[in-house]
Amino acid sequence: PFSVGADGTKLIQPKDFLYPKYLFYYVCSLSIPSKGYNRHYKYLKENFIAFPQEKSEQQKIASTLSKIQQVIEQQDKIIQTTKELKKSLMNKLFTEGLHGEEQRRTEIGLMPTSWKIGMIGDSETIELIMGQSPPSNTYNTADEGMPFFQGKAEFGEIYPEVNKYCTTPTRKAQKDDILLSVRAPVGDVNLSPFTCCIGRGLAAIRCKSDLNNLFLFNYLIQNKNKIASLGDGSTFKAIGKNTVRNIKFPFPDRKEQDQIALILSNIDKKLIQAETRKQTLQALFKTMLNQLMTGKVRVKNLDIEVN
Repeated sequence: PFSVGADGTKLIQPKDFLYPKYLFYYVCSLSIPSKGYNRHYKYLKENFIAFPQEKSEQQKIASTLSKIQQVIEQQDKIIQTTKELKKSLMNKLFTEGLHGEEQRRTEIGLMPTSWKIGMIGDSETIELIMGQSPPSNTYNTADEGMPFFQGKAEFGEIYPEVNKYCTTPTRKAQKDDILLSVRAPVGDVNLSPFTCCIGRGLAAIRCKSDLNNLFLFNYLIQNKNKIASLGDGSTFKAIGKNTVRNIKFPFPDRKEQDQIALILSNIDKKLIQAETRKQTLQALFKTMLNQLMTGKVRVKNLDIEVN
């Protein structure tokens, strides 16, 4: 039977022969074009529900899917803990360094006394390339030409995802350049995974021999909000070349940069592993949900271990 809660919530009360958590996963498996719980409610009222006759099999199906979800939730906790660890470490490393030096207060905050202040506009340290969008008729999704990134929309955790290509690139970023979002939103960064074309929503920051790109990359991540506050414009926020050139950063000697970058990169590797594991588990859950709810796989014949 169905009923409606005081707040308008639709309540489903299964009979004794139907295990409640099985019904929950059955509803999750429904592919209903229109969004909204009302559509699911209407579907369940008007259509038959497929379920194994034995309640014990329903319980085993629900238990199998629950175990996968529990491991996904564990991965979420690992990811969140790893992100918090990195955030805490970045704050410590970029203000205290590695050697317990006395600190001094500067225009960009506390830093060890031996550190200098660098600036993205310093041509001896950095080459700055502002993006420029090629003609729209040169875009394609057929892998023709060079990978093309337009802005933050394509950014991932560390590397952007290729959605478009361009046959006549105008401005290029090289592998390991820092990609900075300079238009709506401002401040996000990724690393270029290969040579690519960049549109006007991005700037490429190319570090020269005295500057470790991963050191600067992580500093920019930590200071994303500060960079975002530099944006101006009435329709959408953006920053121009002069603003990017004036962004300052702490500048220890190359050896200490390398050590700090290595510490943070190792954390990134753990984060990528956890994210990959989560995606694999989500794909497994989706597959098992479909196969168990359609009877393509029977739980009594199922041999699966999730840990």
